Amino acid sequence: MPSRSAITVAVAVLAGCGGARPRADEWWAVADPCPGGQLVREAVGAAATNIYCEVGGERTGRRTALLPDGTRGDGRYLHDKRDGAWEVRYPNGKPKVRGAYRDDEMVGEWIRYWSNGTPGIRGVYEHGRRTGAWTFWTSNGTFERVDHYEDGKRVDQSVEIDSGTSGSNR
Repeated sequence: MPSRSAITVAVAVLAGCGGARPRADEWWAVADPCPGGQLVREAVGAAATNIYCEVGGERTGRRTALLPDGTRGDGRYLHDKRDGAWEVRYPNGKPKVRGAYRDDEMVGEWIRYWSNGTPGIRGVYEHGRRTGAWTFWTSNGTFERVDHYEDGKRVDQSVEIDSGTSGSNR
């Protein structure tokens, strides 16, 4: 299992650099956000903050990463592992990355968005590895290409050609 700091750094890199100021209605601002445990506020690098609950030495329940530029990431821990839906949002509130974890591995559909809200990359993870078709778009929403993956390795790339047809590059 990756270390807590490795996971935190990976999420911070995925989210970009920076942090948001918490609002008074945030989940951790309630009277007892971590029944039977403690609330942890962990510095990540020089600027980001991870907030999560720890019970019996394990991260559990909700987790939020705040970066100074307003970027934030939200997800959940189960038995000290990332589990369920995870989302990173740009400072403007639009989604930056959406996906899910199971037993600390990326699973299912993941989408990376441009800052204007347009999807940039969409694909599927199985057991933490890219699989199948991964579609890429430009920031204005124009189709760019499709890469095909098997067990995390790119095996084929289709590109859009000016005539509107597709070609394949091995």
